[in-house]
Amino acid sequence: MRKQIIFSLIILIVFLTINTSYLWEDNSGFFAFFWGAFLLISFLIIGIIQLINIGIIIFKKKFELKRTLLNIFNIGLLTILFFYPNGVIKPKETREVFLEAFAEGAANCTTSLKLFKNKEFKELNICFGITSAEGTYRIENDTVFFDTKTIPKHSDRYFDFAVIKIKKTESEIIRFYEKDTIGKKLKIKLK
Repeated sequence: MRKQIIFSLIILIVFLTINTSYLWEDNSGFFAFFWGAFLLISFLIIGIIQLINIGIIIFKKKFELKRTLLNIFNIGLLTILFFYPNGVIKPKETREVFLEAFAEGAANCTTSLKLFKNKEFKELNICFGITSAEGTYRIENDTVFFDTKTIPKHSDRYFDFAVIKIKKTESEIIRFYEKDTIGKKLKIKLK
């Protein structure tokens, strides 16, 4: 019975880790890939062990009330994790988006930038890990100036400004460092 309680605690820890991932995934960096693989393998192993526990209850007819309740609890958590692999608890963005831009690069690496109406911004970069930058911005004519509060991991700074180029077919925002001449482009999502 003690093993069953420890097993249920392990399932609960995995469940809580996945459901609170929004708190720590933004700056998990390179380890996000390994952490995701670890959680997937853990889920598979826990699922197999749970099937064995169900077999023990059915075939050995061990219908103890505590064991049965713990197994129902475990099955419930595993079912929720199966149908909601990113977690049930995922807070929605409450800030209203002013401008949203996106780029997809090699190896399915993605960058998304959101400028919110309350003059805050958030950039999320997913490429062999997850990093983010947050701060405030101000707009002068076609130029966006960034004041970064959270600098992405493995970086010593964020872009200083960006230029918005509006075209008939496709608009873009090009981000620059202070003395940069090339910049990095993101396509603006039109609503």
